[in-house]
Amino acid sequence: MQGYIPSRFDEGYGLNNEALDGLQQSGVGLVITVDCGIRSPDEAEHARRLGLDLIITDHHHPGTQLPDAIAVINPKQPGDTYPDQNLAGVGLAYKLAEALFRKMGAERGLHELAVHEFLDLVALAR
Repeated sequence: MQGYIPSRFDEGYGLNNEALDGLQQSGVGLVITVDCGIRSPDEAEHARRLGLDLIITDHHHPGTQLPDAIAVINPKQPGDTYPDQNLAGVGLAYKLAEALFRKMGAERGLHELAVHEFLDLVALAR
């Protein structure tokens, strides 16, 4: 697994095509955003053209067009019924990790994988 954290100073905020190009060239097949991407339909289309799978987790208000991604996790998108519409981006990323850990544990016959061990990182968010 490869992680990539863009520099807001050098690359700006959010998804950018140059970063997606570099990730694809380095062999990445799945990009999961944290706290960005809901207003990036052009960049999502670029990722699709590159053959990248894209999952967007973002708590910001969506624009008029949602990005075309495998999944868009955002409680503020039209029709979303999640009970906490104001969950921060880190909370959405944690909820995704929690769901993945639950599914992975069930598939492996485990009762619970320890996603809660990452709550200290969630608590650091502001």
